[in-house]
Order: sequence, then structure tokens, then C-alpha cells
Amino acid sequence: MTWTGSRIAHGYKAKLDAYGGVRGALRTFSPLELIDSGLRETWLRVGSLVWRLLPGRKRMKYGILEALLFPLYDQWLRYEKVVDAIREANLQGPLRILEVGCGTSGIVLFLKPGAARVCLTDQTNANVIPFHCAAAQYVRADACRLPFADSSFPVVISVDTLEHIPRAARAAFFSELKRVASEMVLLVCPLDSRDGSFQAPACDEQLRCDLRRAGRRVPQWVEEHLGWGHPTVEEVTEMFPGARIEGWQNCRTWMRFQPLFRRPFCWFFAGVSFVLSAKKTDDVPPYYRGLCVWRKEPVASRATCSSSEMDAGVLSPPLG
Repeated sequence: MTWTGSRIAHGYKAKLDAYGGVRGALRTFSPLELIDSGLRETWLRVGSLVWRLLPGRKRMKYGILEALLFPLYDQWLRYEKVVDAIREANLQGPLRILEVGCGTSGIVLFLKPGAARVCLTDQTNANVIPFHCAAAQYVRADACRLPFADSSFPVVISVDTLEHIPRAARAAFFSELKRVASEMVLLVCPLDSRDGSFQAPACDEQLRCDLRRAGRRVPQWVEEHLGWGHPTVEEVTEMFPGARIEGWQNCRTWMRFQPLFRRPFCWFFAGVSFVLSAKKTDDVPPYYRGLCVWRKEPVASRATCSSSEMDAGVLSPPLG
């Protein structure tokens, strides 16, 4: 088995283990859904590798080529926002990043080898890092009790993890992110807000109703979002005073394209459909998802790297 094939196989195993092995997965998903999930995993891993091998690949936003090779634009956009925020911060290199709640790939899927030193944490049994991505260390850990010293990492990120943490435990989660970061914390998650600019709960509730009405399975992540309660802008800014909150993923766009993600084998068309018909309105409120950018210390007190160092690839763009 080739190195690529071995990594993909380990990716399948990690996903199956999360549901209690093959028997557990079959109790949760139909055989068609399992085949679809395997094909999607293979397409994303191979597609990201092909993207890197194409000549002249520089910094690019999500377009037709990216949509064909990486159809799940939702995941791409999450990490594109994170990478952009890190680049804009002009932190001193070589960069060290801690990702809390990384799943089976995390940010390394969107960084070149050598772009940064990355530590990934999650409660899963194993993490699968594609060989063509940034090298990373994997540590199994509780996000509310991280096994790292204070200020261990210049950048601490968490992408779509907060909404899966019970509200009673979120204060500990916030505290740990702030404790281990020395420079900045980047937090991505679906959000709600009093002023209506973020409306993730309404979107998830509508998705659940639509799926039930159609007699289809409601994904576990939807139930967890609604069960634990969506984070709010007010909750996040209270824990991260002075943070900048940036919204994206227009709610109507998000609801329009979720059926493509949910239907077996239709995910392949989601990215292209998004680029052709919805990308230009994706940054219009009301928003589904938001990015919180919090600096631990004033920017002026930190050393920065020059623009030439950034251009040389200290930090690379998504899949760049």
C-alpha cells in the first residue's frame, strides 16, 4: 500500500472508531452512507494533494479549481479565515500553533510542510495527518484541561469545537485557551446574537425539521448544537474582552447548500454551486458562523516578521 493509501485507510479507521467500529457505524449509518463517506474522504485527501502538485499554485481564494478538488467549501472557508487572521497578525516566525479539537486533520490539511510547527489535540483515539501537509504532533487531551504550561503556544486555535461543549463547561474551555496562548486565540464557531446579525440556532433548527420531514437521519452535530446551546456573540466577547468578531456564511446560503452536503454523492457539486451562485453574497448578514480574534497583549509590544519573510512561506495559504 502506498503512503497516501495508508493515510487514507487510517483516516477511515479513525472515523469508524469514533462510532464504535464497523458494527457501531452500521447501526448509525446505512451502507450507502458509509460508502459515500469513504469516497468523500478519499476525494478530499487526494484532491488536496493534487492541488499542491499543480504548478504555479500561489495564494488563491476558493474558486472553481478548488471547488472541484475540495468540494466541501464549508471546511475550506473555516480554515481560510483562520490562516488569513494569522497572516494579518504578523507574528514572529517560526510559528507554533496549537489546535484544540482538531478532528482527523485540522489546520495541517491547509498548511504546507514546514509552514509551522503544529500541535493537535482532541479526545479521539487517533489523528490522521496527510503526508503532504505540515508536520504535527498529536496529543489526546481534554479541551477543558489541557496538558500544557502557561503561554506555551503563540497561536491557539479552535475550529467548530465550542458548540459541542456543554454550556456549563465552556468557562473552563475559554480559560484554557487563554492560559496556554502567549500571543493570540482564534475561535471559529456557529453563533447567535441579540441583534440578529448571527442566527445559527434558527438555521440548525430548520435543518433538523427539514430532515425529519423528509424521513432522513439528523446528523449528530446538529443535535449537539441544539442540545448544548449555540455560543453567543455576547458570551464570547465577555470571555475575550476586546476581541474582534467577524461573521460569514450567510444563513440563506448555508440553508440552500446543506441539502447537497447531506445527500449521498451530491457533495461533489456543492463547491462548484457555491462558487457560481452564492459566493458573492456569503459575507452578507445574517451570518451562520463567526471568527473571534483575540490578542493576549497589545500588537505594538510584540516583535513582527517582515513582509518578505511572510512571502517566503513562513505561513502558507489554505492548501497553498
